[in-house]
Amino acid sequence: MFNAERIKELTQLTDVLVLEEVDSTNTFLKNNLKDRKEGALVIAKRQTNGRGRLNRTFVSEKNGLYMSLLLKPDNDDLTKITAMAAVAVLRAVKKFTKKDAKIKWVNDIYVNHLKVAGILTEAVFFGNKLEYLVLGIGVNLVKPENDLDESIKNIAGYLFEQDTGIANEFVSEIINQFYNVYKNGNFIGEYRENSYLTGKTVTYLKDEKMYIAKVIDINDDCALVVSKDGVITTLISGEVSIKGF
Repeated sequence: MFNAERIKELTQLTDVLVLEEVDSTNTFLKNNLKDRKEGALVIAKRQTNGRGRLNRTFVSEKNGLYMSLLLKPDNDDLTKITAMAAVAVLRAVKKFTKKDAKIKWVNDIYVNHLKVAGILTEAVFFGNKLEYLVLGIGVNLVKPENDLDESIKNIAGYLFEQDTGIANEFVSEIINQFYNVYKNGNFIGEYRENSYLTGKTVTYLKDEKMYIAKVIDINDDCALVVSKDGVITTLISGEVSIKGF
């Protein structure tokens, strides 16, 4: 399904490792590849202990795409790196499926109101200095043999009913598109235009209180702008759910 040499050929990466199964590609990279040059990539078809934001379980069915990329940027702006990756995944999904994919702030990709991909960016520091970032991307690429796990069946989807033979091209498209926006920084307009939340009423947690508000924008810092009773609030992080879903 995934071939390291083919991915190297289609990208500018020189350090690509493909595994059949791993606990977590982010954890594996941190434990084994952190001292390599930026651009080291690990890919697995299945994770046994996948993680999402807030240390939640990320169900990682067999024949999915689970990958982690080593980054060593000058700053630790995780929100922007995550947003850049979201745009890259969005472009790949649209290119290969022709479906109207959307970005659910800040790190998920949705198709037909179902989550098909998630992103987890983790920063590692040495003292106060950023040592490296791990950019983790999980995509429900192909329908699992036994369908999706019951715990996510009503909220998650997948891109293809069966293996279409484009796994290496799909990975490479994400990598190439990510580096495109990572280097030139031109992504926020596309991120904003493809927002799944803009115009929707959402619930969010802030200062240990639950609020209901309407999403009106995503600003240039990738923060979510919401309005409640005429009061504008900017959310730079947190968990947001669509009211009624």
